[in-house]
Amino acid sequence: NDDNVAWKPASRPVAPPPDAWRELADRPSSGETALVDVVIPVYRGVDDTLACIHSVLTAQNETPHEVVVIDDCSPEPSLTARLDEIASMGLITLLRNDRNLGFVGTANRGMKLHTGRDVVLLNSDTAVSADWLDRLAAPSADAVGSTPPLSTHATVYCSLPPPPDIHPPHP
Repeated sequence: NDDNVAWKPASRPVAPPPDAWRELADRPSSGETALVDVVIPVYRGVDDTLACIHSVLTAQNETPHEVVVIDDCSPEPSLTARLDEIASMGLITLLRNDRNLGFVGTANRGMKLHTGRDVVLLNSDTAVSADWLDRLAAPSADAVGSTPPLSTHATVYCSLPPPPDIHPPHP
């Protein structure tokens, strides 16, 4: 019976409706200079990608940031069109690769965009919440080179709570 399982994977995300983006575009801008670039390389997955971007834009953070989305020659015209719409509202900075560079090449392009800023690299199927960026940026100092991710289902030592198949209960 699945009702007795302590851990279940999250349901698949759904792209927010057009009105949700218009509401975000109508919010007043803080006018602060961004300190952090949130770089999101994109290839495919309309629902995952748009839910990711929406979660970043709606999270309550004090850290000034810019959302940089890089379309890595997506084969999905509907995704490309939606990214264009969101960028035209001023919600994201949209870059488009002339040819597919793959995840690493696209991530590197995004990380080079503003050399004086910290960078958070997000997979396009990530969903963030609350003050995620403030908590991630808090330890930022000259002595910190990297802050590892935490996930509901990632590799060993990155998951909270740990999936049962990685850390089975002790007898």
